[in-house]
Amino acid sequence: MNINTMKSIKNLILLNCIIAAFILTSCNSYKNKIVLKSFSIEIIKTQEDIELLCTEGCAWTQLKFTNNNYQPQYVDELGMSNKSNEQTKKTDAKLANFLFSISKTDKGIQLNGIEGTAWKELNFSLKNNATQIINQMGMKK
Repeated sequence: MNINTMKSIKNLILLNCIIAAFILTSCNSYKNKIVLKSFSIEIIKTQEDIELLCTEGCAWTQLKFTNNNYQPQYVDELGMSNKSNEQTKKTDAKLANFLFSISKTDKGIQLNGIEGTAWKELNFSLKNNATQIINQMGMKK
């Protein structure tokens, strides 16, 4: 065998190893994917408040808060939370396991999905007394 043939064989073996490693990594990442549980929340904006009504996947049915200085409010399946969200680690299996923040912006409302959502960020405008429904996959309507 000449040197060029040996180099070609080595390159082919190296390429096959890289492909095999990629396939194995892809298979393992599929096993580690988080299954999203269903939840449904209606967001209602009033002049002073933001009201949330949960119809599925929550231990709470209604939350209401006044958002001062455009600061985010964290919400999980158990109600108002904080960013560390330690309480959700002990969640009832019947509830969805999610965490997101909600805040008023100059243009409307911004949601940041942190856990249990397929979305990372949702932005939308709401007129006073208008509603928007969200779930684990995004906005509905």
